[in-house]
Amino acid sequence: MVSSSRWSWRGCFRHPTDVLRGSGAEEGEAEENLKWAALEKLPTYDRMRKGILRQVVEDGRVVCDEVDVNRLAPRDRKLLLDRIFRMVEEDNERFLERLRHRIDRLLLFLQESLDLGIIGLLHLSPSKKRTIKILNDVSGILKPASQLDLHNGEMTVRETLDFSGRCLGVGTRKGIPDFLQEVTSKKDQEQYWSNKNQYHYISVSKFVQLFKSFHVGKQLSEELSVPYDKSRAHPAALTTQKYGISNWELLKACLSREWLLMKRNSFVYVFKTFQITILSFIAMTVFLRTKMPHKTIPDGNKFHGALFYSLINVMFNGMAELSMTIYKLPVFYKQRDFLFYPPWAFGLSYGLLKIPLSLLDTGIWIILTYYAIGFAPAAGR
Repeated sequence: MVSSSRWSWRGCFRHPTDVLRGSGAEEGEAEENLKWAALEKLPTYDRMRKGILRQVVEDGRVVCDEVDVNRLAPRDRKLLLDRIFRMVEEDNERFLERLRHRIDRLLLFLQESLDLGIIGLLHLSPSKKRTIKILNDVSGILKPASQLDLHNGEMTVRETLDFSGRCLGVGTRKGIPDFLQEVTSKKDQEQYWSNKNQYHYISVSKFVQLFKSFHVGKQLSEELSVPYDKSRAHPAALTTQKYGISNWELLKACLSREWLLMKRNSFVYVFKTFQITILSFIAMTVFLRTKMPHKTIPDGNKFHGALFYSLINVMFNGMAELSMTIYKLPVFYKQRDFLFYPPWAFGLSYGLLKIPLSLLDTGIWIILTYYAIGFAPAAGR
């Protein structure tokens, strides 16, 4: 069943391909809009359980009935579910069609821009740039937004919030904010009145005034007027630690996040391992031991060149990791300043997961090249 709230499935009742819509659909449009508007004014508790069901009767008229979620007949429930699933499939098809048309328009625009740019660069045609006026007869100052959100792009919003709550030692607390928002809202306050016949809206300022005049508010005001004696406080009443959880839990939280980021960037690590494997085979063929005598000083220069080539390859194989680390620094600085975790927890978790990968890449290089080039006289060494 659908709800008439903002996040409702109202569209499934009004879909153009709805099997319940007939030639008289336009006649019931105004009536349906009025009923939806009335449902929008209901309290949240009632609004989430009601909707408008559109049907075509025998004489061809469109009838819009208000129905309750919990009291739908089996036939109506089955009809509604079939309609919802059909709507989802058709929405996906329309989305893919719009995406294809948008990509086609973008490719056409890029091609035209490229052609015009080449022609203009060669001075074969005058520039066709033109000014498009978006704001007409508007005076004022346009200021950019000052909000700056720093998060790891590989993590979803839920994963970011879960990591934040884990580091701070708290969970998502949603019921109380929703209650406070609804109890102070003119639209939703009525549902919390025991006698709705006497309902009248009470503003926030009125709430504050009534609370201060109530005996609980007076008692609280009197208690706050007396300076608090810290010696009477229980040792566990206030936190004495800098971070919300223990050091071990902080390390486990950072390890789990780094492991998640590594899985999201697994292509980079697989490609690095594949790359150094290919380069090691190239080094084996260039500095093959059968072509590497070791009797004179010029022969030693060849081994020096092989060592230098190995050092450069191993070093630059980690450049991709360096850029990814630098990209994470703004997020690290922000979370460190907000006391999410100490710097050592981030550095240790990063090292525990990345050093084994570096040892793996270096081990592959040594195993494939050390004996083949001739650094050791026997493969067992």
